[in-house]
Amino acid sequence: MTDRIEGVNRSRIKWCCDERDLSIEELFHQLGISERTLNEFIEDKPALTFTQLEKIARKFNRGVLFFLEPEPVDPVRVHTPQFRTIMNQKPTLSPLIRTLIEKAEKQRDIYMAVQEELGEESLKPWRQRLPRNIREGSIGERALAVREWLDLEGVKDFEGYRQKVETQGVLVFLSNGYAGSWQIPKESTVRGFSLAHDIHPVIFIKKQRFPAPQTFTLFHELAHLILHRKSFADEDEDLFSYQGKEKEANEFAGMILVPDKYLDQVDVKLLRIGEIENLDADLENYRKAWGVSTEVILRRLMDEKKISKLVYQSYRQWTDANPIPEQAGGGARHRFSEPLRIFGRSFVGSILEAVGADRLSLNKACGFLDNIKVSDIHRLEERRARL
Repeated sequence: MTDRIEGVNRSRIKWCCDERDLSIEELFHQLGISERTLNEFIEDKPALTFTQLEKIARKFNRGVLFFLEPEPVDPVRVHTPQFRTIMNQKPTLSPLIRTLIEKAEKQRDIYMAVQEELGEESLKPWRQRLPRNIREGSIGERALAVREWLDLEGVKDFEGYRQKVETQGVLVFLSNGYAGSWQIPKESTVRGFSLAHDIHPVIFIKKQRFPAPQTFTLFHELAHLILHRKSFADEDEDLFSYQGKEKEANEFAGMILVPDKYLDQVDVKLLRIGEIENLDADLENYRKAWGVSTEVILRRLMDEKKISKLVYQSYRQWTDANPIPEQAGGGARHRFSEPLRIFGRSFVGSILEAVGADRLSLNKACGFLDNIKVSDIHRLEERRARL
């Protein structure tokens, strides 16, 4: 018979279950652990094998030793200040989103450790790296300064914008578009979150059907990091808010993506304001040139009082009532290149560099890169080199 582990801290397993809104019975059932073992566990007998405890640890993104520590869980030690800040703002976030926040924190820790292993110089606090004209002034002045700092002129797609932000020390993660361990489900209202760290803050974005909404989420979260210096989780309603910090983040993101010199190119007299369904066509050339959605352009026109709030709201109501039908199939997806799409070039490049310098084993690298196969590492390197 396989040895059962003594000293498993049942209260820590129960705490993890409560965090995920799971019962102990549901946990054991999901992990394929027998009812007999469940009964022994409930009766406070040595019940779990090391393999079973490993399954539980993986389920909750913890190490095995976490469940062998005798003390009760101290949430202040377990959760980062960034996680606690978000949970104070949005206490009803689903267990899945809470898990993604924790996983994003761990990926950042991995990145920091690998950077240190590679001998990279420690960066000064991220905010101190911002030029003064980004840290001070009106929202419009600071937004223009961000465009110059990131060198955004000519950028017109999500990946281009993402790379510019990553270049300035921000880790930008994008959720799985399919059912995977990094997915924000389609039905979730969460559009993204930001983790405000002094060094290498993190922005996490929900994968959207079209890239333009991802771009706006990227700069909305960047706005929180720059303007508010706090961690945030944002839902659909927050990205259309007219109040408080969310309003500021929306205005800031809009001004970065559509500065005044762009907005002045739009002749409002030529827009078919009375035919809301034609506004997408009227603004198509601008959308493509700037890599933004019709909604973002209309929001900027509204903020500058070039169109009424009623026009903007009517467009949003029309798009909500007339969603573009889902298409069967979808684009080809290559598993070996998924880490680049999810974690971005900075993170993946650091891991591959560490492997090449014999600072990181292939097996560990695969684990850090969404558990791709060892045989896929070389193909991933080739894909990154072509970008």
